[in-house]
Amino acid sequence: MSTASIIFHQSLAEKAGISGVDHKYLDILLQKGTMTAGHLAKLAGLTTGAITGIVDRLEKQGLVKREKDPKDRRKILLVPQKEETMKMFTPLLTDFIKDNELLHNKYNTKNLQFIKKYLDDITRFVTDQTHKLNKKP
Repeated sequence: MSTASIIFHQSLAEKAGISGVDHKYLDILLQKGTMTAGHLAKLAGLTTGAITGIVDRLEKQGLVKREKDPKDRRKILLVPQKEETMKMFTPLLTDFIKDNELLHNKYNTKNLQFIKKYLDDITRFVTDQTHKLNKKP
């Protein structure tokens, strides 16, 4: 499933006119919300220099804005632009949404709750393992 998901997101991003890598980090910002570039770099396991290039490209597309942190003028916050992102991706996802609903309707509520719990657990597990891996010298 992981490989299929990566390939899907790469194709989706290319259709939208951005790279798959940029799409992945935009997704992190959309899920986690406004944060500093340093925090995004830490979550992504990348250098701040690599994140700067990604943010530059996303900002150029209107998908992210840099704003001064009102609490600390030294910091710059990355603010995901949800409306612009929706405008870019929603037209590309019409069939996906419709077909996903058909797939979803094959399962009863109890099955869906079980699947959701498993996916939540495995996501937490993989995230924890990633943090452990990144801590090792």
